[in-house]
Amino acid sequence: MNLIHKAMKTLFIPGLFLLLMSLASGLYNRYIYIPKVNAIEKKYDELSFLVHQEMQNTQTLIGNVIIVTAVAGFILCIAPVVKTKISHSVIGILCALGAILLGLMPGAGIFF
Repeated sequence: MNLIHKAMKTLFIPGLFLLLMSLASGLYNRYIYIPKVNAIEKKYDELSFLVHQEMQNTQTLIGNVIIVTAVAGFILCIAPVVKTKISHSVIGILCALGAILLGLMPGAGIFF
């Protein structure tokens, strides 16, 4: 029993790391990257279509990377909950849901 508990904790730690990295990337994308690109887009009116297309492509790419890392972290955090009922893995699952939402927002055009 103790060996399974250690193995599940070993799964939880990298999962939580992945989730925190994807959550930080999502927050950076939302609050730093998007406002900077919007300012550049307003500055250059003649190239605004090209800048807008590049901005959309980059936001979608960043969102996809965030979603993939959040899903990987979610899988690594849900295994300990299912197997051994480790309660602190629920924190990782909640971070995963937030990171997935942050990853979906730019691609879907949802901005708060």
